[in-house]
Amino acid sequence: MLREAAAGGTAELLAAAHAQFAARHFAEAEELYSRFIAGGAGRTGRDLATALNNRGQIKYLRVDFDAAMEDYTAAIQSQPAFEDALMRP
Repeated sequence: MLREAAAGGTAELLAAAHAQFAARHFAEAEELYSRFIAGGAGRTGRDLATALNNRGQIKYLRVDFDAAMEDYTAAIQSQPAFEDALMRP
C-alpha cells in the first residue's frame, strides 16, 4: 500500500495515511502523513490540518508529547477553526 500511495497523487497519499491510521498501523500512517505534509504546494486547509492532527495523535500515543503539541499547533495555524486540534490536551 505504501508504494501505491507514493506513486499516486495527493488525495491517494492522504487516503492511504487515513487507512493506515484507522487500521492502527501507526508507523506506516506517520510516514504517509509526513510525506503528505512535506509535499508543500496544494496541502492547505482541512486536509493539512487533519494530517498534522493525526500525526500529532500518533506522537501522543507513543508519549512524545512535545512533538505531538508541535503538530497540534501547526494544525491550528493551518486552519484556526480546526476543532479536532483545539480539543487536544
